[in-house]
Amino acid sequence: MQTIRRDRVAVPEQRAVALAAVLVCEELRLLYHLDDPTLAPAHVDAWLAWASRSRLAPFVRLARTLGAHRDGILAAIRLWLSNGRLEGLNSKIRLISHRSFGLHSAAALIELVYLCCAGVVIDLPPMTFTPKSTGAPESDEARFAEMSAAMRFLLKL
Repeated sequence: MQTIRRDRVAVPEQRAVALAAVLVCEELRLLYHLDDPTLAPAHVDAWLAWASRSRLAPFVRLARTLGAHRDGILAAIRLWLSNGRLEGLNSKIRLISHRSFGLHSAAALIELVYLCCAGVVIDLPPMTFTPKSTGAPESDEARFAEMSAAMRFLLKL
């Protein structure tokens, strides 16, 4: 019977801790969405005080770290600096690396990265297809007949 009471007491307490963590996290996220960058120092100071008092160990540690780098964070907000482009480029290179597992050398991977990420546009000559070269039906009636035959086949399954 005592464990049930503990569970009933612990569940709201756990929810309160989770809610506090979400609120502290979201308030920090709002730092980068301020309309006026001159409001950032007051917002950072208020967040650091709130996180330090939250009694949530990860946020207390984060508040200490951000407090040590406060000037750099405020400069990044004031100058609108972000590493978003770099992270996007890293993701693109990682994707290219996964696609290139069949290549024989690292040089081929590097060349593929240059080709995909350097913004080089290769103008290829236009290709013209005739219905006979693509295997497509020559007329609309033939295309309709082919589609209806395919539909009849699928309906039989």
